[in-house]
Amino acid sequence: MQGDQSILDLGCALGQDVRQMIADGVPDHLVYAVELEAGFIELGYDLFLDRDTLKSHFISADVLEKSGPCAKLAGWDGKIDIIYNGRFLHCFGRDDGLLVAIRMTKLLNNRPGSVIVGECLGGKLDREVVAPVGKLHLYSVESFKEMWAQAAEKTKVEFKVDVQVQPAGQAQMAHFGEDVVSLVFWVERS
Repeated sequence: MQGDQSILDLGCALGQDVRQMIADGVPDHLVYAVELEAGFIELGYDLFLDRDTLKSHFISADVLEKSGPCAKLAGWDGKIDIIYNGRFLHCFGRDDGLLVAIRMTKLLNNRPGSVIVGECLGGKLDREVVAPVGKLHLYSVESFKEMWAQAAEKTKVEFKVDVQVQPAGQAQMAHFGEDVVSLVFWVERS
């Protein structure tokens, strides 16, 4: 990060990555976080004992905005320089994953070089799987790039997409099969 760049942790859970960013030197007032379950944000404050000192911006919001636009989230549109997306995109079916990519594009600063970075579970072959939490989508490298091409077409924004394949953990392979991998990605606005 440089200067006054803002960073958003989308799907922040307890906010542990938010706190790690701050420990690594990111000024807390430049860190934003979104989590669907407000209880997770509250548990994070209780766990880290920083409710009165942390200056980061947390909101509970449905990034899919299924019940209509979220005014709090819309207030951040075009203001985020870096979106961190750790183990989040595979939590949606393919159609909803595209909607999430489009929503992230709206949040992203309009400057070339603004980025969306992260990691998601993937597969050697593109497929949907059923998990205890619902339907998940395991992207292949090709289908992940295709999703971003579709998001770019719908939003009229150009992206450079880099995806690296890394081994998944034993627990993921045991649950989803031997072909599951981890996709580490960098999606940069051109």
